[in-house]
Amino acid sequence: MQALQEKGVFIVDEDPFWKSILSQMLSDLGFGNITCFDHEQKCLDHLYLNPALVFIDYQLVRTKGYEELAKTKAAFPHIQIILCLASDELKAAFQVMETGSYDYILKNHVTPYEINEILTRYINH
Repeated sequence: MQALQEKGVFIVDEDPFWKSILSQMLSDLGFGNITCFDHEQKCLDHLYLNPALVFIDYQLVRTKGYEELAKTKAAFPHIQIILCLASDELKAAFQVMETGSYDYILKNHVTPYEINEILTRYINH
């Protein structure tokens, strides 16, 4: 886990409260290199920093298009994308998962344990 903690993590969401919560959970798990963005384009402009994980709001992916997510995964296959969803978006999220998202979390129900489980799956992947 230590090697993963040293790599960058991006959080892409327009909601400052959610970014703060997720940042704190990741920080509590030992991550120090966390970068937050309000918009997908800003994230895309910084992918040269080579983050290991990108937590991205499903609403941003939905409005920007699944094609953009697929292109991002094709250009940077080593970067794992984790969708952040409201619970009522779960059915639609499965469609997005087919474009290359690694995993998903439900914003309303996320716990540090769940984040740790996703990270453990990533390490063992």
